[in-house]
Amino acid sequence: MVKVIKRAPTNMILEEQLKPEKKVKVRVSDRWSVVHDDKRYVKDETLTVAEDVAQEWERHGWVSRVGKAD
Repeated sequence: MVKVIKRAPTNMILEEQLKPEKKVKVRVSDRWSVVHDDKRYVKDETLTVAEDVAQEWERHGWVSRVGKAD
């Protein structure tokens, strides 16, 4: 009997190798609203999102960073 063993590609990332996402606290800017986890947030409300989401929203001016989440 012969078994074929396939190796994972070198560029494959396994789930246990993923680093936990950094969380960031943001405040919604004037005249904007954002939706996160099916909930709408409006002017001056704060929420915690992943770092990459916060960067995207900041670039568009929808939110401003309050600080790092715990």
